[in-house]
Amino acid sequence: MPQSLRLLLPALLLTAPVARAQGTPEEAAVRMSAAQTQGDWAGAARMMHPASLRQLRDLFSPLMASQGGAVVATRLFGLTSAAEFAATPDTVLFARLMKSVIESEAMLKQALSSTVVTPLGHVRGGGDTVFVVTRQRMTVETIEITTFPVMPFLKEGDRWWGLLTADLTNIAAMLKRTLGGRES
Repeated sequence: MPQSLRLLLPALLLTAPVARAQGTPEEAAVRMSAAQTQGDWAGAARMMHPASLRQLRDLFSPLMASQGGAVVATRLFGLTSAAEFAATPDTVLFARLMKSVIESEAMLKQALSSTVVTPLGHVRGGGDTVFVVTRQRMTVETIEITTFPVMPFLKEGDRWWGLLTADLTNIAAMLKRTLGGRES
């Protein structure tokens, strides 16, 4: 085998599953869900669209500047200050937020680790955005729970990127309003 092919083959093998997994929004949802159920928040962050990660930062930035900002930075992101928040990459902020939310509740962490996700299909939104409908089965203590969450994705080129869910943006808005209410 020629030297150049021996060097190229491992790279092709490593990227082939990624390329194959990006073929449909449902496959992207399976990959995203696998990262989440395994607690691989850095991996999940790398599957998020950069604009969504920036949106997350923008949603929390006013909180960081508020009187309770240091508490929020510590509790949600494991950071010590608004300045540290500002200097932290968007992917790291997302991963830290998800990790702190999931690990703050042992039952939630256990439920997530038992989750099995089955994509049911997708609905087209505006432009290149789709919403993948999934069935999630999880066990909380001894009770099996089934939910049907919707996961938003954006297609750019041949890649499907995860977008922030309405749940996450709504939580950030509620936190912003709560802290803003205390300052008045």
